[in-house]
Amino acid sequence: MRPQSEHSRQLEFDNLLPTPASGTSFNDPAFASNKTLPIHRWVPWIAGFSSDFVQDALERYLPKKGVVLDPFAGVGTTLVEAVLAGHETIGFEINPYAALASRTKLQAANINVAQFRTEIEHFLQFYDATLAAGPLPLSKP
Repeated sequence: MRPQSEHSRQLEFDNLLPTPASGTSFNDPAFASNKTLPIHRWVPWIAGFSSDFVQDALERYLPKKGVVLDPFAGVGTTLVEAVLAGHETIGFEINPYAALASRTKLQAANINVAQFRTEIEHFLQFYDATLAAGPLPLSKP
């Protein structure tokens, strides 16, 4: 029996994957769809993946909670989506701007929404009390 070529093995593998109506196994990998999404729209990045594409890949190849390594993290789309899906993440990025954006987006994704809401309420109470007390005296430099 003749050994199977790499190409024929790939075709065989591709036939095992379901193909949605779009004709591909995954959502569009382009960043363009991120332009309207919270967190992801903050930093447009031409080389970035769409969050839908990352979600599809995580669901297909890492259905159980695990560790996601992104050696070229860019602005963190893969890392953010992995964290939101409950995975641990490790990312590397040489571009300082992209690394800063990635860290910022990861911090935002990890905010405790209930605690944030409580802090906003405290601020609004302080603001209302300060307004009710009348004008504040002007300070001199």
